[in-house]
Amino acid sequence: MYDLIIVDDEEIIRNGLKRFIDWDSLNIKVVELFEDGKEAIDYLINNDVDIVLTDIRMADKTGLDIAKYLYDCKPYIKTVLISGYKEFEYAKKAIELNVENYVLKPTNFQQVNDVFKEVVQKLDKERKFQKQLPLLKTQFINDLIYGAVKKEQDIVNRARLVDFADIIYHECAYLEFSIINNQAFLDNNWNYGKERLNTAINNFFVSKKNKIIYCPLFSEDDNFVIFAYSKDKDEKNFLEILNIEVENICKSIKGFMDLSLEISHINNFKTFFELAEFNKKVHINEELGDGSNNLNINVVEYKKIVQKYKLFFSKINESNISELESLTQTLFEQLSNQSIQFSQKVIIDLFANLSNKFSQLELDIIKITNGKVNYNYILKINSIKELQQYCIEIFTDLVNFIAKNKDKSAEKVIEKAIAYIDEKFYLDISLEDVANHVFLNSVYFCRYFKQKTGETFTDYLTKVRMEEAIKLINKAKYKTYEISNMVGYKSSKYFSRVFKQYTGLSPSEYGKM
Repeated sequence: MYDLIIVDDEEIIRNGLKRFIDWDSLNIKVVELFEDGKEAIDYLINNDVDIVLTDIRMADKTGLDIAKYLYDCKPYIKTVLISGYKEFEYAKKAIELNVENYVLKPTNFQQVNDVFKEVVQKLDKERKFQKQLPLLKTQFINDLIYGAVKKEQDIVNRARLVDFADIIYHECAYLEFSIINNQAFLDNNWNYGKERLNTAINNFFVSKKNKIIYCPLFSEDDNFVIFAYSKDKDEKNFLEILNIEVENICKSIKGFMDLSLEISHINNFKTFFELAEFNKKVHINEELGDGSNNLNINVVEYKKIVQKYKLFFSKINESNISELESLTQTLFEQLSNQSIQFSQKVIIDLFANLSNKFSQLELDIIKITNGKVNYNYILKINSIKELQQYCIEIFTDLVNFIAKNKDKSAEKVIEKAIAYIDEKFYLDISLEDVANHVFLNSVYFCRYFKQKTGETFTDYLTKVRMEEAIKLINKAKYKTYEISNMVGYKSSKYFSRVFKQYTGLSPSEYGKM
């Protein structure tokens, strides 16, 4: 069923459209009504719907303002305008903003029905093809960036699977952003939580008018990572256009949300193959020093290493030895400017992290590998080549074990993730937080969770919160704002909206049942 919001400053028209059209027969659900475009845009920044039906003229923000926001940030949402105005300039502007169709005032319900039949048919075709692709594309890009896919033929084969056969020859870039005063913004200016903030920022990078495609990868603390590639293989000024578009996107984010993003790092590549060969060396800010097995490097560098550790764990769970071998090769290429002693410490740190996460799944990697994971043995390996081969042998043992016990290990990972959500639902938790808890790469975890549970992380978290809210309402001893805080929502208005979407009733209406 497709979600629809209706925006009109005349209450009689809003309610009439909701009540007198047989939306169920069109496979459409009316999820919200708004009397002004500003309210609708505020809602759309934090929520996805499939269709917006909006009056063209309203007091604050017009239907064209809504259409422009959707064109710039969420072009996959269909817009239908309600208008009593037939002026050419309005029609011309609407065409520029990809508006699907018009419904003319006075409203003819048969016309509305016919228009939305066409919209639904178009959505059916688009969504059937596109439903799984975005996440698979993101995982492919993520694997390229971290070196899990390196061989040219492997890149070509993976690209074909995600409809990227030609795109891999386009110019591309990897961008890291700093979110300025991120925690202060979350505490003082944002009522919807970390996960919704990530989604809201992501949406600003999606626009059909851009010459460049942007693929958000992950966010962590104050960092936000984007991959970008040219729509046109022969684009001559990719980097120049990229800088202009990113600057404009950052201005839009600042204008709509009063949130500042700055580019902290950018790497440009002529093709995806060049990206796959790119490896940033590990830089050390301190001396190895004390002779312990601890990695004496700064926090930023270590976070990058841990991101790769999590991808190792993800690929072990997938039983993908080929991509584990590529990851291992990439890791040692990144360590090529370091001593054997430092490389030993990285491998000890890697297996210490993996051992810890396996133990939380009630698995012992020392037993699984018949005692091969031995830190003293690692310290006696005197060549990089031998150390790399040692890692491959360990990963092969782990993959063979997981392949034989795949259902059990998958069940443990999901149980651990669900237990974390069930315990922490009242806090401001994000997908990245849960992925970190189970030590999986966040892009991989997103698909893995949906695959194993049938629900997205956001849907599951919302369900847990709403079921707890229902229990609290039934106790008849708490006010709405108190329940909102108790189930993880800073804004009681936003909580009430989510609750109504979930149950069909407002919290006060539900309490009177």
